[in-house]
Amino acid sequence: GVYRKLFQFDITKNFFVLRNDGFDGELKSNEGLTLNSAQMTYRRDMLSGYLKRLLLQQAWTDDFLQYLSRIGRMHTNNVGPTSINVDYIHINATLSYIETLLIDAIWVTDNLDSKTKKDILTALSKVFRIQSDLFLLHYLEPLQDKDTSTTHQKTAEKCVCS
Repeated sequence: GVYRKLFQFDITKNFFVLRNDGFDGELKSNEGLTLNSAQMTYRRDMLSGYLKRLLLQQAWTDDFLQYLSRIGRMHTNNVGPTSINVDYIHINATLSYIETLLIDAIWVTDNLDSKTKKDILTALSKVFRIQSDLFLLHYLEPLQDKDTSTTHQKTAEKCVCS
């Protein structure tokens, strides 16, 4: 599913030849990389673990929100050697694609009534918006650090009433 789609585009496939923190196997070059390569199996396992935790989480505790935040942060270039450094546009497209796959799966499920489907789809939408916001937060951090101007401080404006 997800990685097969990402493999269709050179720009997203190129990220898979980079070493992930925690992957110690031999890296394949872009030309030798297949969906069955060790580094792709590692990434599929990581994505599977993430999705299981995301979809099976019953209580949104501080620990869980910190986990989601760490997922967002690790994909930036803000955490040093453990950074994956994937452009936000590709992360956002991947999250949207995963969300679409889940929506499609729920939509065609026959043993759920309409209200249950609606509730699940609403919850999924919220989950992916929160995760997307946490990704964006970390992608914007370097920009916020560089912004030393006072453009964010709004000065009081006069109200001219006639």
